[in-house]
Amino acid sequence: MGIWEFVDGSSLHVPHSNATHKMVEVLDRLHRISGPSLFVIWKTNGPSTGEYGDGAVRTKSFIKTARQWFEKQQPTYMDILDFGGEVLYGGRSLDNRIKGDTHAHYGLEARTLSLQMATDVVNRKSQRKIQEARR
Repeated sequence: MGIWEFVDGSSLHVPHSNATHKMVEVLDRLHRISGPSLFVIWKTNGPSTGEYGDGAVRTKSFIKTARQWFEKQQPTYMDILDFGGEVLYGGRSLDNRIKGDTHAHYGLEARTLSLQMATDVVNRKSQRKIQEARR
């Protein structure tokens, strides 16, 4: 699942009202197959250029659903990389896009933010592993 599920939803093969339900099904499946040899990082997407402000309803619903799922499940071998939440609610990188490319792509600063957030997820995973080994 990626930005195109947010932009048009056609690859989900479900209407928007059922799209978040489909996403939960995917998260549940990933949770079942994750384990010590497969750590899953779920990255939320920021809005496309046509979704800013109040128009970002679809993206916001996916972000909210993912956050709630991770809060409820607290999976051992999965973590959330909430890039979309940072872009929408953290006030960072919202207008920094690659010009002349596609409306789903972000520019250098946002991509750097995404990589830094991924590094933080990997670091949190390492810290959990160290804490578990001390028990």
